[in-house]
Amino acid sequence: MKLTASDGTPTTSAQVTVTFYMAAMPAMGMAAMNTTAKLTEKGNGLYEGNGSLGSGGTWQVTISVQKNGQVIATKQLSVNATGGM
Repeated sequence: MKLTASDGTPTTSAQVTVTFYMAAMPAMGMAAMNTTAKLTEKGNGLYEGNGSLGSGGTWQVTISVQKNGQVIATKQLSVNATGGM
């Protein structure tokens, strides 16, 4: 992921967390699932990390960026992952 300020300059020295959440599906016997990945800064505003999702399906994703102890940006989106349980 690349982070930039509104003027296009790279955002550096930030703490980036990506949280994946899937609601419970009682009809299928599935509990809610939640996993978090902390991204590592690679330079020039680039951040990357790894995580493992417990199941395929639609995940709600929240990206949170903090700098100097304050949240400076958040983004929410949905991701469709393939694969079984």
